[in-house]
This record gives sequence, C-alpha cells and structure tokens, in this order.
Amino acid sequence: MSTIHNLLRRYLSGIILFLLPLSGSAASEESSACFTQGNLPEKAEKAYKACNKAYMHGLPDAPAVCTDAAKLSDDPRIPYLLSRIYIEGKHTAPNISRHISMLKKASAQHLAEADADLADIILNAYLQQENKNKSTGRQGIAYLDRAAACGSEKALFRRAEISLHADFKELGIHDADSANAELKKLLLDGNPYAMVYGAVWLLHGEKPADSGINGTQEEKNGLHRMFFDYLTGEYAGNPDYPHSLLENAAARGMKEAYGVLAEEYVSAADDKTRLRGLTYARAAAECRGLTTDALVKSYLSMPGIDVEAADAAVKAGKEIADTRGCH
Repeated sequence: MSTIHNLLRRYLSGIILFLLPLSGSAASEESSACFTQGNLPEKAEKAYKACNKAYMHGLPDAPAVCTDAAKLSDDPRIPYLLSRIYIEGKHTAPNISRHISMLKKASAQHLAEADADLADIILNAYLQQENKNKSTGRQGIAYLDRAAACGSEKALFRRAEISLHADFKELGIHDADSANAELKKLLLDGNPYAMVYGAVWLLHGEKPADSGINGTQEEKNGLHRMFFDYLTGEYAGNPDYPHSLLENAAARGMKEAYGVLAEEYVSAADDKTRLRGLTYARAAAECRGLTTDALVKSYLSMPGIDVEAADAAVKAGKEIADTRGCH
C-alpha cells in the first residue's frame, strides 16, 4: 500500500467522526439530484477546462489555477479535481484535511465520484474501529449507494466487492452469491475496476493493493462462485486473458492497471513488450507524483536496451498519465 494511503488511514482513524456526518439526509437523497454537466454557462465551462488542463498535465500551479476556477464556477468537478490534487502529491505536497474538505464540497453538489471517494474513506474508518459504530458503516454505504445510483463505475464495483466480505455482515450487506453475480455482470459490461480486480486475482490470487476497502478478506466459500469461476474458465482458455483485462482497464486510465502491467512486462522475452512495460511503469510513477521509481530504473538498466526507444517509451508513459488520467 502507498505511503499516502497509509497516511490517510492513520489520519482518519483519529478524526473521521469530526470530518464526516454520521446522520442526516446528505447521503440518502434521491438519484434525481445527481450532478450532470448539462448546459453549463460558458464562463463556468471555461473555468473547469482550465483547472482540468492544469491537473491533467501535472502543472505545479494547478492548485492556484483550480482555486481561482472554483471562484468563477459552482461546477463540483472543480473541487473534486482539487481533492485529487491534495492527495496525489503530483502538483503539491499532500494535504489530507483539504482533500476531504474538497470532497465534501463536491459531494454536497451531488458529484458521484466524490460520493464514491467519501464512501471509501468512511468504510475504511469503520473497519479500523475497535468497537465498530454501525452508524459510521451505514453512512459509508449510503454515500456508496448514492454514487452507484448516479452511475459511478467505482461505486457500482465497490458495492458488489464489499458484499463478499464478512467484515460488513453487521451492516446487513454480506451476500456472496449476489456479489458474485453482480461482479460478473460488471466485468462483462466493461467496468474497469472489475477488470483490474479480476486480473490481479488471476495473476496473484489476491486483491489489487489499491482496491479501495482495506483490511477485508473474501470468505473461503466466496472464492469459488460465479465471478471467480468465470475468471478461471476464461483464463484456462486464454493465458493472456488477465493482460487483456488490464490493457482494457489501462485504456480507461486505471493507475493500478499501469502498475500491474509494468510489473508483468518487465520479464517479457521481447523488447517490444518490455518497452511497453517501461511506458506503463512511467505512467504509474507519474500517477504517484514521481519523476522516476525503482521499476522505471530497472527497465532502463536492462542490458542492450535501445536508448532512443526507451526515451520514447518514457515520454509515452507520461503522455498516458496526462491524457488518460490516474483513476
């Protein structure tokens, strides 16, 4: 797990109850309240585009650009981008209190992505409580359900994923049969989170390190049901199936897919695949706010690597992170 995620977990374990409401109607409103881009005023759309450009290109002035944009527009996508800026470490040092503050602001305007991220935070806090407060867990589920109702792919996946886990049984949502059926449906529908989850399970027999809800374990009898049986069946007929899932997820900007593909391709027999791995390694590093990392260095130190080709691969990796994003 990344340093940022560990920091976030430690921070939340102490003050989560003061940051997020445990009751009220905020997380239970109807999906009709979902934010839609619609016909935003030209001034508002221009402000969002300026913020998004600064964010996507990793510009050091992104915090200032987006803060100024927020003054010109009520578009909740702007505080959501600020929330990403304050947690990713690409543009500025992480600031968790600002990260959560911006998430709450975007959520108050019914942005599904913000609701999904808040749900992850609250449910992780619930798991860390020695004496679990059901109100905390239910609030997290309420945010997750609102995000799912608004079409968040992350929330749709996470809602199914956590239903596999006995850790949430006290909240009345533990149902391995339904969870397996829903995960399979999401996979076939092209949900990128389900694709990464399934691919990593096939390759390593475990969840992705950045899968969201931490500290949970699939029940033993949940690993041999519809979703997992489908995965193993596809894998038996096509050894490249996990990589295909990851490539499709990477095309959707999934940072976890970048990292797993980089690790998988480092031992490839052909230069073309290794260079592709270098590209993904650079994209993954970019998503973590790093100019390089150990995996990128290991690729660049390979005997016989073509310097020009490697340089092109590194540039391509940065471009992937800039254009596809780091979801």
